[in-house]
Amino acid sequence: MPQTMEPIIIDQPPDHRTANPRTGDYLLYDDDFAKETDPKYQPIDPTQTLYVPHFPVGEVSRWILGKNLDWLKYQLKKTPLRYGNTTLVFRMVPGRTGTERRLTLADIERLAWALNERGAIDGFELRQASDILVAVARQYGVGSLDPEKSNHS
Repeated sequence: MPQTMEPIIIDQPPDHRTANPRTGDYLLYDDDFAKETDPKYQPIDPTQTLYVPHFPVGEVSRWILGKNLDWLKYQLKKTPLRYGNTTLVFRMVPGRTGTERRLTLADIERLAWALNERGAIDGFELRQASDILVAVARQYGVGSLDPEKSNHS
């Protein structure tokens, strides 16, 4: 007889930053994180900088958004993803079979907001994605999301 286990629920510490993309305020910014120094992951466009951590589209679709890869690829190809008046542009790096998109935590947050605005994900899914992103950010040393300690407030 299988044993029933209760889920472990971890409450996030209260964040001081609040996301309001209409005013340009997000929970995460690329410069909260270290720059990627591995030559394998240098963006094709030399004017762009990649930050750690970063993920391929397949991992983002499954682990952050809870969707399959084809769904996210379709969303990215359907029309340019926009949030408000901003078209989202993601960094491209050399891959095994050409180029691949790499998304930082800040990119993923903006992607989730754009998908919510498009109606592809609902507010609950947006909140789940945001909670996951904040938890991962803390694992990478972004312990305080206090706007007083950020140059984005």
